[in-house]
Amino acid sequence: MEPIPLAVQILTIAILTAVAGGMLFWRDSNGLQASRISQPQGLGFTVGAVAGLGGLLLFAFVGFPAGRRLVTIGSLVESGRRPPNEDEQRVLRRSQAVLKRIGIVVLVLLAVAAGAMSTARYWSLAP
Repeated sequence: MEPIPLAVQILTIAILTAVAGGMLFWRDSNGLQASRISQPQGLGFTVGAVAGLGGLLLFAFVGFPAGRRLVTIGSLVESGRRPPNEDEQRVLRRSQAVLKRIGIVVLVLLAVAAGAMSTARYWSLAP
């Protein structure tokens, strides 16, 4: 039995985290009641949830496939004990560029999510 690739494990953990976060958001907002979400604390959790979900979606639909292309080409090159051909080099360069950009964006989104959600309980209207 082959081990599960790290990228698949990370994606699975990210999805499970998003599901758990959605359940907590549902509970904290009393079933997504606008009166709870529109309060400062609710806005903090909403900003965090949107940022976290955005990061997950970018990773799942852009970063993960780009990473899989890198791994696939790397495996082909390694098994053939040859350098990558021109088409493979082009795909590798494009995938690396995508992963670099996506990595930065996802990192910023996760920082916003963590910051907003960890401080939302302390948000209040100015006196």
